[in-house]
Amino acid sequence: MTPSRPPGGMDDEKQPDAGGCRLLALLQETLRRFHPEPSRVRPDAALMDILFGLYGDDRADVVWRDRLRPYIAAHGAALRNVFDEHAADLSWRLLDTPEVLMIFERAENDRERLRRAWPGATSDLLRISDVWGVPL
Repeated sequence: MTPSRPPGGMDDEKQPDAGGCRLLALLQETLRRFHPEPSRVRPDAALMDILFGLYGDDRADVVWRDRLRPYIAAHGAALRNVFDEHAADLSWRLLDTPEVLMIFERAENDRERLRRAWPGATSDLLRISDVWGVPL
């Protein structure tokens, strides 16, 4: 989460590039399949920018194809459980952002860099990683 505003809407001044837009669209489409209230899914451009930066120089299509899509496919049942159990509770605002899928993947595969790059309250990151079962 960005310190200046809660997740839930794109900043007008910060929009992802074409590759980032495609990645964001794929993440939104995927999250809507798991989320019990898909109309609540809203991207957070600042969070997307930070999380995408954790993948180094990889292009958005490579990140999707080689990292996120296989990770999501391998963890589909766990994702379903997390969203079924927690998404109705509005205090879990990060579950309403498509970037949460990147948070889960990075928590498992690059937790130290995720911790260092996290833009908001550390408690938000710790809480979301705990619900995923990957304590930071």
